[in-house]
Amino acid sequence: MATHFQPWETDAEYGTRYVFERAGDGIAMHAHAVESAYHDIRCIKGSVGVYGDGLDVIVRAGEVFTDFKCYRMHEIAALEDGTEIINTFTHGNQNGYRGVNLEGLSGSGTAVLTGKNYYV
Repeated sequence: MATHFQPWETDAEYGTRYVFERAGDGIAMHAHAVESAYHDIRCIKGSVGVYGDGLDVIVRAGEVFTDFKCYRMHEIAALEDGTEIINTFTHGNQNGYRGVNLEGLSGSGTAVLTGKNYYV
């Protein structure tokens, strides 16, 4: 099981593309330090559960979970093998991301998810 990630950006948006090999792969519980941080989660393929501090949402292929307050604790779990999402910052690049060398921000890893197990 693995989660693969790489930077994703257009002229107007910055984010990260994630591909989850198996149901149960995901992004471990975390929060962003900036209180003005908001995400959109675009589900390209498959589906994910987003849960944490007041969150319990399923996002399916073709749907966007928009403008959620990602400074609150949250975790993302793939519900299907081969799920793919793009997380973007809703209000442009978050402070500290401008000018970052994007080539070094791709990779793969595994995470131990601590929240709700949608895939069980």
